[in-house]
Amino acid sequence: MKKLITLVLTLALVASLFVLPSAAITESEVAALKYTLIMQSSNGLTYTGDDVLFYAKYQMRGMAISQDGKYAFGGYLNPSGSSAIEMTEIATGKAVAGIQFIQPENGKSSYPKGLATDDRGYLYAGLAYNPNNTRADLATYSFADGKLTQVGYGNVIMTDASTKTGVNGIAVENVNGTYYAYVVVNYDVDYLVRMNVNDPANPVVDTAFGNNGMIDLKQAPYSVSDANYLDVDTDGTIYLSCNTATEKKLIVISSDGSMILNEVVHDTAYGVALWENYLFITTQKTGKVGIYDKATLAPVAQLEVTVDNIVLPIDRDDILLNTGVNSFCNVAVVGDILYLGDQGSGATGLDQIFAAGLTADAAAKVESYAKGIHDRLALAYPEKTEAPETTKAPETEPVTEPVTEPATEAPAQTEAPAQTEAPAQTEAPSVTEAPAVEKQGCGSMIAGSVAVFVLLGAAIVFKKKD
Repeated sequence: MKKLITLVLTLALVASLFVLPSAAITESEVAALKYTLIMQSSNGLTYTGDDVLFYAKYQMRGMAISQDGKYAFGGYLNPSGSSAIEMTEIATGKAVAGIQFIQPENGKSSYPKGLATDDRGYLYAGLAYNPNNTRADLATYSFADGKLTQVGYGNVIMTDASTKTGVNGIAVENVNGTYYAYVVVNYDVDYLVRMNVNDPANPVVDTAFGNNGMIDLKQAPYSVSDANYLDVDTDGTIYLSCNTATEKKLIVISSDGSMILNEVVHDTAYGVALWENYLFITTQKTGKVGIYDKATLAPVAQLEVTVDNIVLPIDRDDILLNTGVNSFCNVAVVGDILYLGDQGSGATGLDQIFAAGLTADAAAKVESYAKGIHDRLALAYPEKTEAPETTKAPETEPVTEPVTEPATEAPAQTEAPAQTEAPAQTEAPSVTEAPAVEKQGCGSMIAGSVAVFVLLGAAIVFKKKD
């Protein structure tokens, strides 16, 4: 209870940071932010949900948040047979649905590397073909009633078996009444393709954009060697992170794809998100995020998520772990809440999503998420009470018979020898306490798989019954 009270007070403090969405962000306000863990998984287990994922194992690259703030989506890549989208209910931390895109040609699951949502209740997945060649695709899903259902599919681009082809970022925006999905195609090719998704069941390339529906980012004036992630403003302006031969940066592209409007150098620029007058850019392979003025690209502040400013919904290392951040690949702002997606390092790493409120109301919402996750996990893992301390029995002096010599016949009477004292009673050896049992929780989950399944055994059995 003390931990929960501390959590509430901490989040109440955070709630006072940004009173108005339009208020200027300062470095001191950013430095005071706390980041609440709302999803944590490793090698097919979800710790915040006390459950198993439906298909996925590890390395969550894509991340998206539903526009109503109910669900978080993760696109897991490895191992290839387990590539899948997993959906988490944010208010409880529970994994509620999962889905794979199975390629009809070879039965393999595509890599869902880019994810985005729209305000109509659809999820969009930029799919890299498995293996990374031949083509890139776009799949659409509904997630009504907590279920993931494929709605449509469209081809983004065709290449060939000798051309390494992948997908990175994807963004969806309603521009002047038309819904578009912007898909970044990368590796041997670097394209930005715009799809018309007014009909989610039938995504098609918008041939009015760029050159027959796409921009070749390898060509001037872009000269991109690797295109990463992006966000799109309501007027269609594109904010794209990328690498060139000489630098890593973000470029601003006009809505028709014809020119670069602005750019800013940002080391290892990756995830991108717009909020109010600000632009958030993650620094891959770190827990850092740069904040810029959207209009001028002038730097405003930099945030960094560390073990010191992470808030765990339940502060118990036999359930959740606080090991900091591996690599922020994605960022989103929904309902004035900043969400950050951390891709784990592999089978033994942690895939995580953090949330921080950027306004008072948003901070209160994050607080309610933390309480929901806390209550669910506290019920699943009640704390063990310690056995009462063993007290010693009171010491007593031993009762001894008087010592006398045996009688002899007709001897002269002699004085009885002085009575000897009983030897001093030695104390019984003190009872030593049993050695403390080392906690076997999530920490040992990563170190050894046996402890993992002991901890979550009930959940795994229940899932199998389903």
